[in-house]
Amino acid sequence: MNNYSLKLVSNFIFICACSTSGSLFAGGGSENDLSIIVHSSKIPLDETKMSLFDGKGFGATNVEGDNPKERIDYANGNVVSGVYSQGPGKAELVWPVTEHSCVQKGKVIITNMKSGHSNTLEAGDCWLVKRGTHVTWEVTEPFIKSFLIVSEAK
Repeated sequence: MNNYSLKLVSNFIFICACSTSGSLFAGGGSENDLSIIVHSSKIPLDETKMSLFDGKGFGATNVEGDNPKERIDYANGNVVSGVYSQGPGKAELVWPVTEHSCVQKGKVIITNMKSGHSNTLEAGDCWLVKRGTHVTWEVTEPFIKSFLIVSEAK
């Protein structure tokens, strides 16, 4: 069963199908029509279309574990969406953007360093983290998430 969340960003509608792993370009059915992007478990994630993600460039420190990868499906101004994957690992960071994400596969433990509160998120779970939140990020098994990032003015 898919759980859909809708976001209207300018004139772009983003649909996130939780518990998914691939992408389908709907509306015209091609990569040229990005009106609606659906991440679906019915479409395998093509790792060859993903790039290495530099966690240190994202502000992560004490990085341990596998090299993460990402694929950007949409970028316009201060809005970016796509898919991120990684193997087991851990990092600490002050989140540099506001991000909404949905776990497609695997498990992540996100701990707010200020409050000490931890959340364990698994396939189908979604979260929003605000820019400036200091966290530890621990992936305990192969992990995939879809994301929507809004870069806010500092």
